Amino acid sequence: MGLHILAAIRDATEHRRARQALEQATVKLERQMEIRNAELVRTNAELRQQIAEHAQIEAALRETETLYRQLVENQPDLICRFLPDTTLTFVNTAYARFFDRQPEELVGQRFIEFLCVEDQAEILEQLAAFTPAAPARQYEHKTIRADEVARWHLWNDFAFFDDQGNITGFQSVGVDITGRKRVEEELREAHRFYQQIINSTEDGILVCDANGLFTLWNPAMERISGAPIQQVLGKRPGDLFPFLVEQGIYPLFERAMAGEATTTLDYYYLSPGARRPLWVANNYVPLRDLEGRVIGVVGTVRDITERKQAEEALRKSEERLTLALRAARAGAWEWNAATNQAIWSDDNYRVMGLTPGSVEARYENWLRCVHPDDRAEAEQQVAQAMERTGDLNIEFRVVWPNGDVRWLNDVGEMQFDLTGQPVGMYGIQMDITERKQAEEALAEAEERAQITLHSIGDAVITTDAGAVVDYLNPVAEALTGWSLIEARGRPLSEVFRIINEHTRQPASDPVARCLQEGKIVGLANHSILIGRGGQEYHIDDSAAPIRGRDGRVLGAVLVFHDVTETRQLTRQLEYDATHDALTGLINRTEFERRLARALASAQQYGVRHALCYLDLDQFKVVNDTAGHAAGDELLRQINTILSGMFRERDTLARIGGDEFGLLLDNCPLDRAQLIAQTVVGDIRDHRFHWEGRVYQIGVSIGLTPITADAQDTAQLLTQADVACYIAKEMGRNRVHLYQREDTETVQRHGEILGAAGLRDSLEQGRFRLHYQPIVPLSEPIPHPTRYEALLRVVYKSSEDANTELVLPAAFIPAAERYGMMGAIDRWVIQTAFREYANGVGQTGAQIAINLSGNSLSDETLLGFIEAQFTEQAFPPEQVCFEITETAAIQNLRPARELMAALKRRGSQFALDDFGSGLSSFRYLKTLPVDYLKIDGSFVKDMIENPNDCALVAAINQMSHALGIQTIAEYVESQAIADRLRELKVDYAQGFFFGHAAPWGQLPRTMRSFSIPP
Repeated sequence: MGLHILAAIRDATEHRRARQALEQATVKLERQMEIRNAELVRTNAELRQQIAEHAQIEAALRETETLYRQLVENQPDLICRFLPDTTLTFVNTAYARFFDRQPEELVGQRFIEFLCVEDQAEILEQLAAFTPAAPARQYEHKTIRADEVARWHLWNDFAFFDDQGNITGFQSVGVDITGRKRVEEELREAHRFYQQIINSTEDGILVCDANGLFTLWNPAMERISGAPIQQVLGKRPGDLFPFLVEQGIYPLFERAMAGEATTTLDYYYLSPGARRPLWVANNYVPLRDLEGRVIGVVGTVRDITERKQAEEALRKSEERLTLALRAARAGAWEWNAATNQAIWSDDNYRVMGLTPGSVEARYENWLRCVHPDDRAEAEQQVAQAMERTGDLNIEFRVVWPNGDVRWLNDVGEMQFDLTGQPVGMYGIQMDITERKQAEEALAEAEERAQITLHSIGDAVITTDAGAVVDYLNPVAEALTGWSLIEARGRPLSEVFRIINEHTRQPASDPVARCLQEGKIVGLANHSILIGRGGQEYHIDDSAAPIRGRDGRVLGAVLVFHDVTETRQLTRQLEYDATHDALTGLINRTEFERRLARALASAQQYGVRHALCYLDLDQFKVVNDTAGHAAGDELLRQINTILSGMFRERDTLARIGGDEFGLLLDNCPLDRAQLIAQTVVGDIRDHRFHWEGRVYQIGVSIGLTPITADAQDTAQLLTQADVACYIAKEMGRNRVHLYQREDTETVQRHGEILGAAGLRDSLEQGRFRLHYQPIVPLSEPIPHPTRYEALLRVVYKSSEDANTELVLPAAFIPAAERYGMMGAIDRWVIQTAFREYANGVGQTGAQIAINLSGNSLSDETLLGFIEAQFTEQAFPPEQVCFEITETAAIQNLRPARELMAALKRRGSQFALDDFGSGLSSFRYLKTLPVDYLKIDGSFVKDMIENPNDCALVAAINQMSHALGIQTIAEYVESQAIADRLRELKVDYAQGFFFGHAAPWGQLPRTMRSFSIPP
């Protein structure tokens, strides 16, 4: 058996190295452990030190918290903490006391429940608005205390947030500011009180700061200065009102700024914004702070214009009284009862024939001047005035030193004190010698008066106080049928029988009223005198009382005259004013009046009427081929053709050249259509014969119903006109009914109104004013004293076309037809007034403005014109309104009222185109016109046509006789100007002196014309 030996050999080099490394690591670790243990020992010592310090800090905090709690508990401010849902977690004593609770009673409750419902939602909304970026807020709130007393607090709230930004709670401190709020309210009330005083005072009040800038300007200052507050605040007086510097007022203001005492000055000025010149009194007072430094100026401005005017009026009144007394040869005297002394004016000496101051002013000296025969009566009258009546009114004679005897009238009044004792007497002494002489001559004149009464053309009847006849003149005898012998002693009612023309009932007796009322009484209109034999006379009269020297009514005098022919003429004129002169039919003005009544009945009561617009077909053919005489005859025959077709209450009128209007009263639409068709047939079947020729004509009729839906008569006429236009377009000789829903009607209506373009022109500002000079003919080189404002419309047929000016003749008829003249007239008035200051007003001339007939009947026009006077600061005396003769007569009553009102303001009136219309001189006496413009159709041919020249001369002479100045139109040559001057026409207007043009294009000089030798 063999022996085997197994040997294992391992390399231990790495193991040894590892072991050595482990041993080294162990040594290093032990060394680090030792270092760490040493550090732990030091750290432990530091921690023990920190724990000791923290304990000290906690003790200090506890002490601080105790002090803070005591401070919070003793604070008068309300302090609380609460959760986001308003649950209280802490309240101090003051908070609990405010709600009359113990702190422990409030903690855990939601404070929001203590508030009123109105405040709860607002508080919750405010609490939700806190953010980490805005954790605090401050606000004022009023809370009702437990004792029902309201207190104001200034609350300071602060929100607490967690790391996620969510609110964890709130802290709030409320400081009682009730006293401050009360003071603030008192201050506000005081401010309101003083502001009311400042705003309501009649004196202007202003305040400037230390820089001289306005900080207060009350309403009275706005009224006095004309400057609104928004234009004043922040401005300096010298910059805003330069006239203050010019008039030397501003230095006074500057001295007040320098601290001088109040300065006062009365001065007269016209502020650019004021409406009238003013007298004002100024006071400027330095405004100082508590340390006495000037921080501004307080000024008051008082309008003393009325006082100044009163002083001036008193001065002028005294001057006039002195002049009046002197002119009346009267003197003033005064007697003082306490001193028994008198004062005589110089004129009082003179009326007694004495040299002023030659004798002492005493009662005894006056009495010596009285005629011996009148002295006793004079003494008695003076004694009675002093003892009983207090009034003195005596007539007596005085003997002048040179022996002349004069009659004097002494009028005085005794003044008494509160106890009834006389304190003095004041009066005047007048020389009435001439009056006495006149009275003596009166008796002689009475006989001459009887002769005059017998010779005058008016009838005269006199009665006694009982209305018994005592005199008739021959004219009264002829009209009444009673002789003087038969009538004397009879009651006036037997001799003078009058009735009303319309009712035939007895008219009121003017003499009875005169005797009863003691004043002049006129006879009622439409009175007829029934003569003794049954004859009837239209009369016009008045009765006046006859008084004695003592003022008692002794009787009455009745003066009347026969106006039968005048009444007939008046009725004819009234007929002419409502009827067409050619056809005798109703004219357009009266037709529109009746149409307005029909529309009113439709709107008020639902009555249905119908309106027809008739336009003759082929009339132009007759007019052009046979002449105007034939055309006039054809128009006259229209009434004959249609007579008997309509009811008496229906109206057929001529409203244009060959246009007629038919108003069917209370007529259904289907019936109106049948009537219109009948009219078409009758006119179509008519044959017009003229000078051997026969003409066939026709008629196109536009029909529109009159219902409550219609706006006005202008709309109805437009609708009927549109329907008539369509009837013509559709072949003539037919009737077309206006229907709004009809496409053809709508289209044609738009075409007609669009062709005129007037409303668009007015709205788009295409109207213009041109001015033509009116010059006096009395000057060799005339300078215009008036410019007539003439209307133009700017028109372009297309965008590429040149601008044209349309003259009034082309658009005024359409404006009248469509009821636009009122708006156009108002535009002209407003524009002319506005342009005046920078145009005609620079020359001092007047402007003439035309008014249409439509405007004359507009009751609101006067108010509009007066408003424009104020708004445009336009002087009323610088305008002359022109109205045509025809328009004035057709609108007589409103024209007179408008003219009278504006003339009271100082404006003037001219009657335009005189001679072209009715030419009734009678109306000139009733219209208060200042100028009469002679129609140019007479003027332009007066050199070649003697008849025209004679008419111009007659119109001018008649106008001057009535005190009216004349203006000639269409003056186009030197010869016409010279002839007008020879006739003494006052003014001229026409191309010879200047075309109408915009103000800036008018020539600045007028051509001269030769002066006839």
